[in-house]
Amino acid sequence: MAVGPAAAALTGPRGTVETRDVLADLASSLREWLTAELSPGTVIGFDPPHVLAGMQRRPQRAGIVNVFLYGITEDLDGIPAAPVRVRDDEGRLTGTAAPARNYHLTYLVTAWAAGTEEEIELLSSSVSAWAPITAPSSSISSSVPAAHAVTR
Repeated sequence: MAVGPAAAALTGPRGTVETRDVLADLASSLREWLTAELSPGTVIGFDPPHVLAGMQRRPQRAGIVNVFLYGITEDLDGIPAAPVRVRDDEGRLTGTAAPARNYHLTYLVTAWAAGTEEEIELLSSSVSAWAPITAPSSSISSSVPAAHAVTR
């Protein structure tokens, strides 16, 4: 799903936020986090996989981890049907707001390096970085198919 300048706005208890701002902030956060977790010099990208598949040469240095957002679905479970009541610090009703909306973002994570073994190491490091986050109490889950990691 492509999100461009005409992206929808999200309305919640904290006001209206442009979807593109949220997604740009998320991409920036993912880049910073993976840069800190992976080997120095690893490039973090967000390109569609076909862009990297057309590379003439494989990277010679640390490699590339590509995190492609390929799915956005709204989580409709648990959303109140009516507006949420907003109260002040003393418990008085001050107004109502649209219920907060939650979304599941699905990423395809691929690794590109000088050889297959280096790619597997990059994917392994990427998946290992999720380990502290994917504890049983977390709502983030991950799976690792044979050729790439897909994180939800």
